[in-house]
Amino acid sequence: MKTIYKLLLVSILMFVLNSCSDNDDEKNTIPIGPEIPELTIAGDEITVIVDQEEFIEIAQGGNGYNVFSLNPDIVETKMDNEQVIVTGKSSGDTFIILSDQSGQYKKYPVTSYYDKLTFDQEHIDVETSAGKPSAATVKVLKGNGNYSATSDNDELLSIEIVGNNIIVTALEEGDANIIVKDSKGIEGTFSVHVTLSTNPYTEAELAEIKNNSQERYVFEGYKVELNRYNTFINTTENGMNKYGWSAWDEYLTIWFSGDKSVGKKGKAFLSQFTYENYTTQFVNEPAILEIIKNNGIKIWAVYSVLKDDKLSYGYFCTKINP
Repeated sequence: MKTIYKLLLVSILMFVLNSCSDNDDEKNTIPIGPEIPELTIAGDEITVIVDQEEFIEIAQGGNGYNVFSLNPDIVETKMDNEQVIVTGKSSGDTFIILSDQSGQYKKYPVTSYYDKLTFDQEHIDVETSAGKPSAATVKVLKGNGNYSATSDNDELLSIEIVGNNIIVTALEEGDANIIVKDSKGIEGTFSVHVTLSTNPYTEAELAEIKNNSQERYVFEGYKVELNRYNTFINTTENGMNKYGWSAWDEYLTIWFSGDKSVGKKGKAFLSQFTYENYTTQFVNEPAILEIIKNNGIKIWAVYSVLKDDKLSYGYFCTKINP
């Protein structure tokens, strides 16, 4: 009988211990939640036009999203529900950082660009003299850098690029279109009109000439002043005014019609020869002469000769009367 009680007691004890062990296992089990998907966006690349917005869908992630730009000067970012809004601020490349509440972080490249080129001028007029090229500059105000440029009239002008500046040097009279392309392949065009001028001096140069009252003749950079080695000419011949200088067999002679008041004269001719530069020899060549100042004692005049597509020019200051 005692043996039966002992067996019954052991059985009860084994049952109680086993029940406690099962309860402990249940208490120590860690619940497993749903798997968090990898943080990703829709699409492979992000591009945005400057001054516009691009909306990027979040394909999947752990919710509670945040985003920021590594360079706000190029793009700015903000969240709108589960959309990333990227705003282009300037041309360039940078990255945005996207995160969710589960601690996932992703880095995405972004390109911001201009979709058209903008110039400070859409058309330029360039005045040039024969044999004396003139340059003008058009600046790219909005573009993506690394510019190249071509012309549809290469004989008319040449092109140089310095940073954002397109420098056009006019060689001949005519019209041309300049096609500019940037690093993104975006193209823009501006037009050029070139006129040939017979006025060889700028306004600043004319002012400098008029402010100097020294008697002198200048032609193609060769300057002659009144001294004991030369003679200044101031007379009339065949009804025309005759001015110039001579020294032995060197000379410069200018004839012009009309009076000696300020303005362009109807007819003018030039003859010239010096050993300084004998290739500029002229014999009774038609010229354009303009008196630019008359103070009652002296006159200041500029003159030019177009020969073989080259403009030769000079000026003089001398007494009105002999």
